[in-house]
Amino acid sequence: MDIELQRDGITLRGKLERASNEKGPIAIIFHGFLADLGYTEDSLYSKIATRILKENISVIRFDFNGHGKSDGKLVDMDILNELEDAMAILNYVRKLDFITDIYVVGHSQGGVVGGMLAGYYPDVISKLALLAPAATLKDDALMGIVMGTKYDTNHIPETVSINDTPFTIGGF
Repeated sequence: MDIELQRDGITLRGKLERASNEKGPIAIIFHGFLADLGYTEDSLYSKIATRILKENISVIRFDFNGHGKSDGKLVDMDILNELEDAMAILNYVRKLDFITDIYVVGHSQGGVVGGMLAGYYPDVISKLALLAPAATLKDDALMGIVMGTKYDTNHIPETVSINDTPFTIGGF
């Protein structure tokens, strides 16, 4: 089932998949940087969702702001507003009447956001799985590197164009 929810005037779009008609756990999947929720069956996040559903665990996955079908511009996305997106999704999930437990699965930058969310809500999130979390985000930023592109840490730019891609990011 496709879902939409609002966070500070931004529409976040995602997909909710029920494992069964009975009450049970749900896993929230957080995608990585420059990714989306996985719209094709052969995508990583679609494969992860399928595997989780086989364990009789419902799944919700969504596009962070500036990614996939969600509103916003990539250049305006940062870790803090991705955390706000994650909180909005968590609040949505908490209102579902068929949920017994909430799990978080985060990949890459989604792993960083998922870990932060679990730290804020230890009594709400009962399991956390981090898949190749982007653990060096802070260190890279201190060295002036983002996705292989270097910048001057003494004169931090408003935006950085990522090497060999059409993407420009901000949030520095």
